[in-house]
Amino acid sequence: MYLHKFCETSYHPKNCSTLRIGTLNEFRTTQNAELRDEGEATFDLKIVFRDGTVVERLWLNKIFRGILYMGHPEEKIPEYYEFFKEFPEGSVKGNLSSFSFKPVSRSHNAVSGHIELNFEEANWHVFCMSLAEKDFTSPFEGYDDCWNFPVEEIESFKQALTDDFLPDLRQSHFTNESLKKVTSLGSNAKGLVIEDGPVEYTDRTRYIKQQSDLSLAEYIELVRKAPFTKPIKYAHEREYRFVLKTVVGNWALCPTDEPVLCRNENMRKVFFRGQS
Repeated sequence: MYLHKFCETSYHPKNCSTLRIGTLNEFRTTQNAELRDEGEATFDLKIVFRDGTVVERLWLNKIFRGILYMGHPEEKIPEYYEFFKEFPEGSVKGNLSSFSFKPVSRSHNAVSGHIELNFEEANWHVFCMSLAEKDFTSPFEGYDDCWNFPVEEIESFKQALTDDFLPDLRQSHFTNESLKKVTSLGSNAKGLVIEDGPVEYTDRTRYIKQQSDLSLAEYIELVRKAPFTKPIKYAHEREYRFVLKTVVGNWALCPTDEPVLCRNENMRKVFFRGQS
């Protein structure tokens, strides 16, 4: 199997000295209808609790992620906040309809109502390719060229991408809030974490009628897989995605919408040596 990058000939690494790295939000808002996905890196939870469904209070607090907090004097607050370290960025929006709850024990509530939660992953930098056989033809219109490499060279690609990406980062590539956090840490040494894998084409909505329908481990997995999940209508792209997270210490910097134009010197050395 091979990873393919379809492009215009003028932007092929053999002909162009830069590689463009966009963001998730670019795919949410692009004018290119073929590529646009307004729900990029999101998922929805639609929760219907009827007749006082009994759920664990800590479970509900974690699922809500701060939209609503039903605390208790004896609840383990450090455990609650430790859970959210799994999600340093991203946002959650909620819509509660006829929502009511009452304690039934020191750890559980009886809950009734309709709850809709929408999770949106942070605006990470992303680079997309297609995973397919060597003779795979372009699923996109308007591209007249392609470059590829076998999957055995993915780690070499990630290293070359890291070496090309980091030197060309500027402050304008990150939100002011993230930069302030870095300043408070007293460090400017940046590293890069690249999460990669094939995109799964499936429904982004989970329906929940009781606590057992979604464990916290499953919830964490939904969050982590959000950038690698798309609706079935995009399945023909056979996408393999690289999500780039710039970090300082343990802090991940949240990008702005500005794309990174990085000099692909290492990429060309590794994959296009002697080609023109």
